[in-house]
Amino acid sequence: MKLKSYATCALLSLFPLASQAVELGTYQGVKLDLGLQINRALMYADDGSTNETFFVDNDNSSTRFNLKAQSDLDDKISVGALFEVEYQSNPSNLVDMQTKTTASPTLDERKMEAWISSKEYGRLTIGQGSGAADGNMERELSGTNIINWPNPTLVGGALKFGGTGPTIKSTMSNLDFEGRYDRLRYDAPKFGPISLAVSQGTNKGNDVSEIGARLKTKLDSGIQLDGALGYSYNSGATYDTKTFGGSFAIAMENGLNAAVAAGKSSDDNAANPDSKFQSVSVGYKSGKHAVNVLYAVAKDRAMKDDKSTSVGVGYVYHPQKWMDLYAGYKVHSLDRSGTNYDDISTLTTGIRLKF
Repeated sequence: MKLKSYATCALLSLFPLASQAVELGTYQGVKLDLGLQINRALMYADDGSTNETFFVDNDNSSTRFNLKAQSDLDDKISVGALFEVEYQSNPSNLVDMQTKTTASPTLDERKMEAWISSKEYGRLTIGQGSGAADGNMERELSGTNIINWPNPTLVGGALKFGGTGPTIKSTMSNLDFEGRYDRLRYDAPKFGPISLAVSQGTNKGNDVSEIGARLKTKLDSGIQLDGALGYSYNSGATYDTKTFGGSFAIAMENGLNAAVAAGKSSDDNAANPDSKFQSVSVGYKSGKHAVNVLYAVAKDRAMKDDKSTSVGVGYVYHPQKWMDLYAGYKVHSLDRSGTNYDDISTLTTGIRLKF
């Protein structure tokens, strides 16, 4: 085992685990909390000519741990910091028929940020973390995102059409803006159910700017609404990319829910076609059970006139606040001129423990 692995185990062994984030107590007026999540799954894949079974870390919600610190300066202003890393063995989005086991796991940064928050003026955050529009293509209320997340490439994304052709993730993207990167982000005070955010930073060496807006509320009738819009501008060394899109979800009191998403990404390189993404899902929640069906289509992602589709069904059993048991089945298809690729199917089942 590598030194990093020993260090990780040693750190976690210092603290007892409970059914929620562990409250480590207060040190010099700063409240400290520890969080841990383990997410392991069994994934079976069939590309039409080869099939294989993988033991994976579900990239929809990866194995990780975090340490959060927060303190109130007065009754209106607070400061805080979050250190969060993931530690994945065989990420579900990286394994393929030729690479059944990926390289030894390493600690990868997710969030390393500090913030100051005011009830009157909003929140200013600096460091590695989500951009202002991160997640705005992924609003949903189905309770199944652990297995049927509105990004179909996170489970099986490295699998190749035809065994040697393009990967699923090269032809499909939900265009969810810039993700996590080093940035300065400002979240304005909420205006009723509406929240606005802007961010500026660098992602993989490129300058990026983002703006995002969200609406989240529950009506008197019991109907829940969760919607978002986003825009990002990525200034690269060779060409610039603009992405715009959003998503909207609704959940009824009787358990029925639905979500839609649509986005478009374009750049100033004439050789690259504009990429488009659309998805729709319908689900049902009852007590500790949730089921959802998702259809997603991406056009012109890898090549002009490509049409990549994904149809998935997911089921989640949520017996405890800290536990999810899940199973899901997906079929990925690629329609490309001059080729005839077999569909790729995946069947995944696993468990997430979230402390």
